[in-house]
Amino acid sequence: MVSLARSPALVQDQPASVETSGACRSGSAVTPAGWTARRSMELITLGWVFGSVWLTATTGSPTTVFLKELGATPWQFGIVAAVPYIASLLSLPASLLIERTGERKKVFLHSLYLQRALWFAIALMPLWLVSRFGVHGMGGAMRLFLLLLFLMHAAGAVGGPAWVSWMADVVPDRLRGKYFSRRRQWGVVSAIPTALLAGWMLDRCCATCDSMTTLRWCAILFMCAAVFGVTDIHLFRYLADVPKAPQRGFGLLKALGEPLRNRQFLWFASFVGTLTFAVAFMQQFTTLYLPSIRRIALCTFPI
Repeated sequence: MVSLARSPALVQDQPASVETSGACRSGSAVTPAGWTARRSMELITLGWVFGSVWLTATTGSPTTVFLKELGATPWQFGIVAAVPYIASLLSLPASLLIERTGERKKVFLHSLYLQRALWFAIALMPLWLVSRFGVHGMGGAMRLFLLLLFLMHAAGAVGGPAWVSWMADVVPDRLRGKYFSRRRQWGVVSAIPTALLAGWMLDRCCATCDSMTTLRWCAILFMCAAVFGVTDIHLFRYLADVPKAPQRGFGLLKALGEPLRNRQFLWFASFVGTLTFAVAFMQQFTTLYLPSIRRIALCTFPI
């Protein structure tokens, strides 16, 4: 975090919100008086160092190995790949909720705490069914996994718009590009060793362990990741909550229609939609088929 703090572009000591005279309260967390934009951005970056560990350990090969040991079919792998995009439809009503209440921090914390904590259930509940009922429990365990996965992505879809809107007020406009690129770089620092360690562990399990033992190790990996994910969200409790005026009646409808009148936003949305359609569905099947076709070790996937 030292290089980030000393970057000339990010050492502005401007208040992160209008509530800098005294303590700013949101929920049970208290933001110290004199909290600055630089400190806020450092906290957000530190959170993503933890969050990147969670993301890396719960996507790609760990999930693929877990699903294979549950006996997932190619059709079910396809459902897993599609679930995030089905759940993302909840972003629109979530945006309505944020505009209606103005409670961005509260919506973000409640939904993202739930998202990260659900990985404890994802790890343990299918494992319990398989350990209790054996092969006969695999079908139910797979259906339960899909349900919990949907709830996890749904919680993320609700909290996502709140985070984007909140960060737009916390991070000064003139610094956003440079700041979020730096934040992403710090995330890579923790993601690479996480991916290598997880891949190495799964390679050893797949080579020497039975199905039940492999499921247990995947569950342990998911629960460790959940701890890092919850830590990421917890750090946001200490971030200043920038007030946002609730919208009512015509003002609410106007706020929702404003992006559709922004040509730059429409071009960007088209680009994201095209990119998502082109590459987003490949990851789940890449980690499924490459190890069997080319005998590629899971620990080499980050490379």
